[in-house]
Amino acid sequence: MSLQISKEGKEGTGAKGGKGGKGSKGGKGGKGGKGSKGGKGGKGSKGTKGAKVAKGAKVAKVANKNQSNDKGVSVKDHNDNITMCEGRIEALNMFTYSYNCCSLKARYVNTTQEIGDYIGMTFEYCGNDTRSSILHLESPRIPKPGAKPVSGVNGADEIDERIWDMKVDFYVKRVIFLEENIKKAFYIIWGQCSEEMKYNLKNRENFEKISRELDTIGLLKEIKQLMSEY
Repeated sequence: MSLQISKEGKEGTGAKGGKGGKGSKGGKGGKGGKGSKGGKGGKGSKGTKGAKVAKGAKVAKVANKNQSNDKGVSVKDHNDNITMCEGRIEALNMFTYSYNCCSLKARYVNTTQEIGDYIGMTFEYCGNDTRSSILHLESPRIPKPGAKPVSGVNGADEIDERIWDMKVDFYVKRVIFLEENIKKAFYIIWGQCSEEMKYNLKNRENFEKISRELDTIGLLKEIKQLMSEY
């Protein structure tokens, strides 16, 4: 009888061991791993990409707005990026020979007028003669002094003779400085041209001669022609 009981006891003990197997249910905690689906939240990061695109679109919009700003000339660099190009002279930044304008003829007139006024005010000697050359596309006719007065004839005296001598000196000075000033103006006008305008000018048949001789009037005529043809 005792042997039978102990056998049953052993069997009973073995059954209890089976309950220990239920502890494997703790493995269900692995379902918590489903929480890894939260990784889909990573798609949300794609959303941030979209935000960057939107931001880029905003920047492009601002760039386009600046591009239409009449203050400078919009051009593209070698990377095809939009940049702003302004005139070489700070006082003339808003006045350039370029194509980003509705009325190119009006732009030519306004820019030339401003450059002429700038030269008339800033050139130390005979700036007004140079200004006249630029506005009228021809050198002004500088009048020579009349006949030299002779002291004691027709009421003239020594002072009249000295005045005449000074007029001759001033006449010579005007002629010499006009020749020099008109060449200096070439660099100012060239510096107010956009890159596109410079490119087109360089392809003109007689540009090499104009550039070599610093022919300012010839340069302005070419610019005026290009802006009329555009």
